[in-house]
Amino acid sequence: MNENNCINFLSNFISYYSQYKNNLLNYLKDFILEKENIINEINKGKEKLAPQINIINLLEASRIEIPNSFLLFNLFNTSFKENNIEINFAKIFSKYIIENKCKNKKIKNINDIKVYKEFSIPKGRIDILIQSKNFEIIIENKIDADDGEEQLKLYYDNRKTQIDENKIFIVYLTPDERIPSNKSIDDELREQLEIENRICYLSHNDIAKWIDNILTETEYNFLKENDKYQSIYSSLIQIRDNEKIISNTTEEDNMEKAVIREFVEKILSANKDIDITKLSNIKEMKNLFENAALVFDDYKKEFYKNIVNELNDYKIGHESNYEKILENDNWYFRIDINTNLLLYINLLKEKYNIQYYTEKDTSNDKTFIKLCEIFVELKPIKNCDNWYISKSNDIIFYNENKSYKEIADEIRKIVQKIEEVIK
Repeated sequence: MNENNCINFLSNFISYYSQYKNNLLNYLKDFILEKENIINEINKGKEKLAPQINIINLLEASRIEIPNSFLLFNLFNTSFKENNIEINFAKIFSKYIIENKCKNKKIKNINDIKVYKEFSIPKGRIDILIQSKNFEIIIENKIDADDGEEQLKLYYDNRKTQIDENKIFIVYLTPDERIPSNKSIDDELREQLEIENRICYLSHNDIAKWIDNILTETEYNFLKENDKYQSIYSSLIQIRDNEKIISNTTEEDNMEKAVIREFVEKILSANKDIDITKLSNIKEMKNLFENAALVFDDYKKEFYKNIVNELNDYKIGHESNYEKILENDNWYFRIDINTNLLLYINLLKEKYNIQYYTEKDTSNDKTFIKLCEIFVELKPIKNCDNWYISKSNDIIFYNENKSYKEIADEIRKIVQKIEEVIK
């Protein structure tokens, strides 16, 4: 290829690539412009669905690992007999993991099972350990947390000192069935366990499906039909639905995905510039939308930062890392009304409370008494001498349609109300 041909080729390629990228951005623009229509369709779909009540979700504990592991432990630890039918959830789950998920045919006798939670080993704790003479199952539950340093490797190395390592199975439980990082377990060991069918990557939705299989088995019909087992049956339903919430596979989630897919396909069919049947184009589209989502994550963090900045005429005693806004609901900030009186605001949970320090007898402390009139009561904080905390109050003014300035003004009213008390 001579120099002129090379220049022409590069020029044409750059022109084509620029047009290709421009087409991708046009798809994103069209999708954003359809936002209101998409939301309207989703809301119509929600109206057609039966209302769902999940107690775990109402208590804001769905995506918290320790309560979730505790629920699963208690489920696995439940066993009883009915009309000579043995119900042992740890045994049923062990067979599901060993035989169905790991396709391991070497373990024959799945009996005499014990279940442990937060099983202590040197340098760590196994979330759930299912133990038998013939096998052990290590369950590592990861919802929003990162992998610990050599976490799975440490668990595995510890257990192989107690039982033949060929009888050790690892379940890595996550919302999306992801593979553990090599920070937790080195690639060589992970690949060896995969070859030997002794590790499986489970989603929380897999747990939901496993529970559904139990509920639809004819031999377990008595769980639903016999009032004696009503609490077990309802618990299974609640745990199943909570696992779907963690994996975003509830009926509502699936309906939203179907609506979004319909709009995506409508936009794509109107523009033939990108062939969505090619994997390279699918990947490009996915990367574009993922990067767009990251941009909106930044906007979200900036929104909350702006609320705090609007209140900078007060002393902001502490702010959580803004990354927590995306990870969970534990982002908060603190306004120091004075050295003895602190106001904690958590907009993600729509809650606020105060903490008050006094060395006086609280029955004679006028500020303490007045604060109790606003916050009902203040209780001593454990291991913090002379500090008292109020119950959490709802932030009733919080509305996602309000600007950050309007929200800051409402918080200012709370501060002013408290300042009036201590005058």
